[in-house]
Amino acid sequence: MHLPRLFKNTEHWLRVYDSGGFCFDTSPEAYPYFSDWMGEACIPKGYVLNQWTKNFRFVDYIDAPSVTYSGRTLL
Repeated sequence: MHLPRLFKNTEHWLRVYDSGGFCFDTSPEAYPYFSDWMGEACIPKGYVLNQWTKNFRFVDYIDAPSVTYSGRTLL
């Protein structure tokens, strides 16, 4: 499984996320032909509100980890 190999510098990625940054990492083992652009992302609500609303209308944010395992943003 490739997920344990991602976001190795945990403290760095937590700082990026907590400051509203886009966090993306990839795994050549999991995505050998697409690893330049395919991977896993952790995107905080603040990033979505600051960046995505330039092109989309924000509708709602659902914070229900027991249902979705993470928050969901509706645009």
